[in-house]
Amino acid sequence: MSESVAGADEVLQMITGIMRGTCTDENGAGPKIAERFRAAELLAKRYGLLEEAADNSRDREEAAREIEALLRAFAAERKEADAPSSTGTPLPG
Repeated sequence: MSESVAGADEVLQMITGIMRGTCTDENGAGPKIAERFRAAELLAKRYGLLEEAADNSRDREEAAREIEALLRAFAAERKEADAPSSTGTPLPG
């Protein structure tokens, strides 16, 4: 790799410096909170820290849909069981 192109370690060090607020511009000003947050987000993505949360939320959403479907089926069965039969006698169950 050319010396004029930053390597992976240098990029990660720069992003880390921004996140920590230790990296300053030519006037000595440190990064703003939004810039520090963005740097933290980039590092979290790099290390896969956000993927687990996304997977868990999908699992929870899927579980919620399954529970809702089961509750609807149960409610439909109860409604059917509670409905009077055409002969006027209660259904078994």
